[in-house]
Amino acid sequence: MVSALGIGCDDKADEAPSSPAEMAGGGMMAPEVPESFESTFAALQYHLFENQGCTEAACHGSAAAGDLTLTADVSYGQLVEAASTGSSMPRVEPGDRSRSYLYLKLLAALEPDTTEVAGGPMPTGREPIPRELLNALRLWIYAGAPETGAVEGTAALLDTELPPVGPITIAPLPPPDPAAGFQLEMPPWPLEANTEREVCFASYFDVSDQVPAEFKDEAGEFAYVRAEQLRQDPHSHHLILNYSTVDIADIHDPSYGGWTCHGGEMPGTECEPTDLTSCGAGHCATAAVDGFACIGYGPRRPPANASRGSPSAGPKRPKTTRRSPMGCIAGCPSRGSSCGTPTPSI
Repeated sequence: MVSALGIGCDDKADEAPSSPAEMAGGGMMAPEVPESFESTFAALQYHLFENQGCTEAACHGSAAAGDLTLTADVSYGQLVEAASTGSSMPRVEPGDRSRSYLYLKLLAALEPDTTEVAGGPMPTGREPIPRELLNALRLWIYAGAPETGAVEGTAALLDTELPPVGPITIAPLPPPDPAAGFQLEMPPWPLEANTEREVCFASYFDVSDQVPAEFKDEAGEFAYVRAEQLRQDPHSHHLILNYSTVDIADIHDPSYGGWTCHGGEMPGTECEPTDLTSCGAGHCATAAVDGFACIGYGPRRPPANASRGSPSAGPKRPKTTRRSPMGCIAGCPSRGSSCGTPTPSI
């Protein structure tokens, strides 16, 4: 005689715990806390998302509240520069905590009198996220929200061991939709380790063909701009982009020095700055020279060094957003030469 044992599943049964916090809340033995992590983000994944209950099934686990899943296999891609469902802000904006919806949602629970956020604070039904974890999240965002590597100051806040801190490189801003804006890129230039320099160099740009007619003046020389964004590596002190009023006919004035390719497949090759294809994937620019705010740089005859300021990042601020007041627009030249003044340090 053979007996058959049937095992049925109740589709209404509670799901298995999906986080250390959920296991502890259910009386189960939570796993031991790892002593070290391979990156700051991996430590945040455990200490913030998993250990604070964010990955519980009913929250941002299998339920994917707000179309957000925070389990380790997908959390990074669902956070960094990802659109949120409750705000026009991305969930995490590299370099800018003030435009990172995730950070503001968590901060609003800890500082309800000073922080307002669409949709209300998080987490709901729990104590606010501890200050130390929020500070670690803030430093990680400031550092460009890297998926790998350790961010300075986060090991102590997370009370864990992390790899040695190395130079931080933030991802460039993605180009905007051509119908919505244009992007200017700065040519690369070398910087020795453990040094700091303030330099000036010139480059040429021409976006006149990229700007729709309705966003240009009658002569087509200026584009109407409502907002500007700048992103730079976190260890940079500032970057000032000045529009030079020196006539384009004088772009080869000896005071600029020679024009060569920077980056791309032809570094060091002489180039024609007004030919935007002369360096292939690189940039045509003058050599970076030490100087303060480009004072005295370039041709020294009227209107030498007259310029129009553009986005400027404050001290050690990797991301800057500047918007015109409501109902106002700014005029940006659609072509010409610019003088950049970055001060990075490594």
